[in-house]
Amino acid sequence: MKTQYLYPLLILFFIPLITKGQTKVDELILKNGDVIHGEFTKLQRNYVFIDADYGDADFKIDWDEIESIFSERTYNIYLKGGDRVVGSFKTDPNDSTAVIITPFYGGQPYSKKLREMVSIKTVDTKFIDRFTVGLSLGYTFTKAKNVQQFTGQANARYATDNWALGGNVKSVQNSQDSVADTHRTDGAINWAWTFYKSWFAGVGMSFLSNDEQNLKLRTSTSARIGNYIARSHKLDWLVSAGMAWTNERYINTETSNATSNSAEAVVSTQLSIFGIDDFTLNTNLDTYANLNTAGRYRADFTVDLTWDLPKGFLFKIGNTTNYDSKPVSPGVSEVDYVFYTTFGWEL
Repeated sequence: MKTQYLYPLLILFFIPLITKGQTKVDELILKNGDVIHGEFTKLQRNYVFIDADYGDADFKIDWDEIESIFSERTYNIYLKGGDRVVGSFKTDPNDSTAVIITPFYGGQPYSKKLREMVSIKTVDTKFIDRFTVGLSLGYTFTKAKNVQQFTGQANARYATDNWALGGNVKSVQNSQDSVADTHRTDGAINWAWTFYKSWFAGVGMSFLSNDEQNLKLRTSTSARIGNYIARSHKLDWLVSAGMAWTNERYINTETSNATSNSAEAVVSTQLSIFGIDDFTLNTNLDTYANLNTAGRYRADFTVDLTWDLPKGFLFKIGNTTNYDSKPVSPGVSEVDYVFYTTFGWEL
C-alpha cells in the first residue's frame, strides 16, 4: 500500500481514540469512599443520576450520600431562594460540603453549599428527556356482596427551563350486588411559567364527574399566580391564588340536567416530600369561594404516597376528597371521598 493512502487511514483510525480520550469525565466521591466516573446527567428530587463508564443503566444515588463532586460540563443549576445559574461546578477545595460555581455567561466563581443546590439539569437536555409519563392501575375485590373497585391513573408532563405543561386523569369504577354502579373521573391540565426566581404564573382547567354527588360534569378554568414557599432537594411547597370560571351540570331527577355557571376565587397549596428512601408524598389542596352564591365554598384535596420500585415501576396508595358546603343538587352529601391503590410504571 502506498504511503499516500496509509496516512489518511491511520488518521481516521486514531481520531475516535483521541476524541474519546478528550471526553469530559465527571467524578462523584461518595461518603463510603466509592468513586464513580461518568457523565453527571441531573439532580432531581434528592437523587443524582450519572451515566457511568460501565453498566447499561444510569446510577441513581442519594444526594445525601455525596461527599464531593466534580464536573466541567455546563448545567442549569437551581438554588434555594429561586435563583438559577447556567454554569459548571466542582467541589470547593477549602470546604468539601460546598461547590465552586463558575457562571457560563461571565461573572466571578463563587461558593455554594451542596445542600443549596435544589436541582441540576444539563443544558443540552434532549427533547424526549423533558417528558415524564406515568400509568398505574388498581383492582380490589371483596367477596361479601361482590364489591369491586377498578382504578386507573395516567399523567404526562413536559418541562423546559422556564415553563412546564402537564396533565393527569384518574378514574374509579365501583360495583356491588343490589346497588347501582358508581363512576368517578377527575383530571386537570395546567401550564405554568416561572417569570422571576420562585414566582410563577399559570392557567389551567380541571374537571370532575361524580355519580355520588349527582355531578355529570364540573369544569373549572383558572388563571393564577404563585410562589414556592420552600424548595430544597427534599421538598417542594408552593401556594397560588387566582380566579376561576366554573360550569356545573348535575344529574337531577327533578330538574333534569341542571346547569350553573359561577365565578370563584381560588387559593391552592401543594406539598411534595421526597428523598425518604424510595417514597414520595404528594399533597394538593384547592379551595374555592363562590362569588355568585354567598356562603358556598368548595375544596378538593388529594394525597398520594408513592413507592418507587426498580425499572421505573411504582406502587401508589392515595385518597381524593371533595367538599361542597352548598351542593346544587338536592339530597347530596357535602363530602365525598375515595381511597385507592395502584401499581404502575413511570418514565
